[in-house]
This record gives sequence, C-alpha cells and structure tokens, in this order.
Amino acid sequence: MVKAEKSANPSLDPEVPVASSEAAGFAEPAGSSGSARLSEPTGSSEPTRLVEPVGLSELREVPARRAAIDAVELESIDRARRSGASWAQIASALGLASRQAAEQRRQRLAEAAERASRPQRRKLDRDYGPNVSNLRERAVELHRRIGADRRWDRRFTRAALVRETLAATPDAPAGALYDLVVVALADLSGPDVPVFPGPLRSAIARLRAAAVVG
Repeated sequence: MVKAEKSANPSLDPEVPVASSEAAGFAEPAGSSGSARLSEPTGSSEPTRLVEPVGLSELREVPARRAAIDAVELESIDRARRSGASWAQIASALGLASRQAAEQRRQRLAEAAERASRPQRRKLDRDYGPNVSNLRERAVELHRRIGADRRWDRRFTRAALVRETLAATPDAPAGALYDLVVVALADLSGPDVPVFPGPLRSAIARLRAAAVVG
C-alpha cells in the first residue's frame, strides 16, 4: 500500500503541530490583548501643563465685584432716603417698576451685606462668647433699620451721630463694640428723642437688652 504523500506546507498537514507565535519569535508585548495597538509617543519627560480656559480668572472676580457694587447701591439708596427721596423716586432711578420693588431691593441688599459680614464678625467674636456676638447682631440690626428710615437724621438732634456710631459696629473689636453701643444708647436716651415707629422701637429694645447681658 502506498502512503499518502505529506503536504509540502507543514501548516496544512494535520500531523504537524502549528508553532505558536512565541515559538516563532513573534511574542506579543506584556499586557497586549492581541488586538492592534498604537504605540505611546515618547517625548519630553516634562509634565503636561494644562491651559486654563479663557475667562475663568475673570469669573472668579465677579462675586467680589458684585458685592462691591451692591454695597455702593445700598449706601446710595440710604443716602437718597436721608436726603428726602421717596421710594417712588428711588424706584425710578433704579429702573424698578414700583416703590414696593425699591423697598424690597433695599431689603435684599441689606440682608446680603449682613450675610457677607458674618464670617468676619464670627472671627472677631469667637474668643468672647455668645453675648458679644448677640450684641453685635443687635447693633447691626438697628443700623440696618435706621438706614431704611427716610426721616431718621431729622428725628432728633443726635440722630445722625447714632447712625454713624452704629455704622462702625460690624467691624469693631469686642471692647470697642461695647463702647460704641453705650454711646449710641446714650444718644437714644436724650430729651428730644421722639417716639419711634414700632420696628425701630423693637430694634432699640433688643439692643438695650443685649447690652445689659453683655
């Protein structure tokens, strides 16, 4: 019987094992899955520097600029009120639709200014306990209400001095804070001091109570 002639191509011969890629000298690099990969570029060893998108640095400055503009607007509103301007006139100057909108705008500005100053006040008061912090809060509250009072500077002789004294309380050290409050309360006890509207009376009473506790 004549044997079947083996194929000239060993890879087609079932009796001849096919050599692996490693045996053939074509070993894949470690970690390769067998799929085609692009080699990593080998360049400078310096770390890649990320370029910040244009405009981010300007955006970071916006909150501080907005707060500064709001502070100017609040002071301008209060100055206009002390000069006799009506809420309707202030609304017109600000491009607002009504006197109520102007009053609400002023209230929002005052509340935002009060919130912004809290971290600084807490820093000033952290070593002195809650009494000093409460005294400062009450002084700031009264000053805010005075600022919204159109007639304040004309209500009694030392009204403007009271307003200016209380204006220094948000940033005053604890010892100076107490002295400022004492001076303001003394001026509020003068012989020509009138009967104030309810919200002002309540704010003054709260400041007096805080000063006694302090």
